[in-house]
Amino acid sequence: MKRILLIDDEIRLRDNTAEILELNGYMIIKAQDGIEGFVKAMDVLPDLILCDVMMPNCDGYDFLVRIKKSHLSHIPVILLTARTEIEDESRGIALGANEYITKPFEISEVISSIEAILNKDS
Repeated sequence: MKRILLIDDEIRLRDNTAEILELNGYMIIKAQDGIEGFVKAMDVLPDLILCDVMMPNCDGYDFLVRIKKSHLSHIPVILLTARTEIEDESRGIALGANEYITKPFEISEVISSIEAILNKDS
């Protein structure tokens, strides 16, 4: 079973997304911000990370910088965000994100992106 780390400070969105992904056969590890997410990533070594951009303590961009400078730099990261400016997307991709999905999103779009990335890496 593929492990996905889901980092988002919005509890309802995090829990709903996790539940749907679990129903699609993924093991979900949840974190509320980039700091907790980084610690959990080090502990569980996920196959993929879904990360919100706008969070307290350590936002998605800071998390991305940390993870890409670590021994976990090979783990694909999909950024999920309400930030829709092209500059925001360009920044995320430049920092190493594999995908940038804007909120509100269709869960089918997220699942398609996850499957494409995981199938490419297998």
